[in-house]
Amino acid sequence: MLRTSLPLATLVALLPSLASADKPSVAVMDLKARGVDEAAVGALSTEVTNALASLRVLQVISGEDVRRLLALEETRQGCTGEADAACMAEIGGALGVGHLVYGEVARVGKTYSLSLVLLDTQKASAINRANAKVDEASALLGEIGRLARKLVAPLLEGKSGSLVLD
Repeated sequence: MLRTSLPLATLVALLPSLASADKPSVAVMDLKARGVDEAAVGALSTEVTNALASLRVLQVISGEDVRRLLALEETRQGCTGEADAACMAEIGGALGVGHLVYGEVARVGKTYSLSLVLLDTQKASAINRANAKVDEASALLGEIGRLARKLVAPLLEGKSGSLVLD
């Protein structure tokens, strides 16, 4: 069960109305670090959020946004170790978002890997996965935009309109 320091009604009042927006709503959780510098992974988490927001077709809330509204440490403690889809879905449900992005940045030998998962918070199941492997950590930045577009492609299927790129 999701435990927060704020009542759920207060959380809902503080958050923008994500569930009622015309755009699909997505919360981007902080990426997990596996053998990689925590500060670098924090920066990559921000870049994933920025890449999704820059598409201008999603309503995006970041892990940092969530931390500013809640004391999520209790929830994080319940979601440590392997990513638990049910726990992540519970967080997404409490936030009022339809989808949640989570993942990890890992280093195995000399290879860096960035793996992202798009979760349907209603079904607590993965809709899509995207990953990239590179030889240099800095090359992960160049992969984020491509991975973000690939990850949310199922949310945009059958939709039409214009995509504005800066």
